[in-house]
Amino acid sequence: MATAEQNSLQNSLDGDQAGLLAPRRGIPAWILSFLLHAVIFAMLLITIRQVPRGAAVEGDREAGIVLVQNKDEQAKYLTSGEMSAAGGDQADSTKPLSEALPAAESLPNNLLGALPSHDSDSGTGTGVESGLPGVDDLLKGVKPSKDIGGKVSTQVFGIQGTGSKFVYVFDRSASMSGFDGRPLRAAKEQLIASLKSLGPTQQFQIIFYNQSPRVFNPSPDQPPRLLYGTESNIKLAEKFINAIQGEGGTEHMPALQLAVGLSPDVIFFLTDAQEPGMSDSDLDKVERWNRSAASINSIEFGAGKSYDKNNFLVKLARRNFGQHAYKDVTQFGGQ
Repeated sequence: MATAEQNSLQNSLDGDQAGLLAPRRGIPAWILSFLLHAVIFAMLLITIRQVPRGAAVEGDREAGIVLVQNKDEQAKYLTSGEMSAAGGDQADSTKPLSEALPAAESLPNNLLGALPSHDSDSGTGTGVESGLPGVDDLLKGVKPSKDIGGKVSTQVFGIQGTGSKFVYVFDRSASMSGFDGRPLRAAKEQLIASLKSLGPTQQFQIIFYNQSPRVFNPSPDQPPRLLYGTESNIKLAEKFINAIQGEGGTEHMPALQLAVGLSPDVIFFLTDAQEPGMSDSDLDKVERWNRSAASINSIEFGAGKSYDKNNFLVKLARRNFGQHAYKDVTQFGGQ
């Protein structure tokens, strides 16, 4: 009995010892590798998030103006403080821009008047500044004039015309050379004086006529047209006027047709011819031609007192928004 129990106990102990001595099953290697890599990845992710992206953030720094001064082939950098200490022009350069600029009220009203003008013999002269607003007008919101040329008033033998485009139609027939040439000479003087009262933005044209019209045209390769009242054009016109001689007969209609065809504002029509006159049919034609509604002012030359108060020249002016004047050529002075 004892032996059997001892053997059983011994077998039990041997079994336990065998169990203790037997190797246990450990964690698989792939699980350990996965855990190790997961830990490394997490550490890398934390590290990356802590590093700022883009440019490094810097604190605010004071900025200033630095000038480079070259002296003795060496560059010297001047800060705003050094410039202020230097005084003079360098100190003035650090002033605000608003203080350096002139006040609006100190500017000239007509800035374009300080620019050089350009006179063109072809009639394209400048000077449009008279139609533009000045600095004060701009501040007030005034718009430029629609009539860029601007209107002026000029006169011939006391008859005044106002506009920006003027045409002078003057008789140069042989009778204008009578009375020692005083009628034609007086007409030329009045014409030149009227032209000189125009500005470079007004336009003009001159038509002398006898049996046919002769138009002032400094550019013969181009058709006659309105010319600007520039200094050079006025000088050329004065030469043209002085060269005119009285000769031939008189034919009014072609010259008047040319004049109204230029669409002027004002026409000064001067003649000493009672014969041939203009019929009512001729006056109707002129009125139809005058589509621009130009005012046609008629100046009548005669010897002695005028007795016909309703001749064709009076009617011509009345029907075309103009005035009529009679001048006694015997009252014109000589040279």
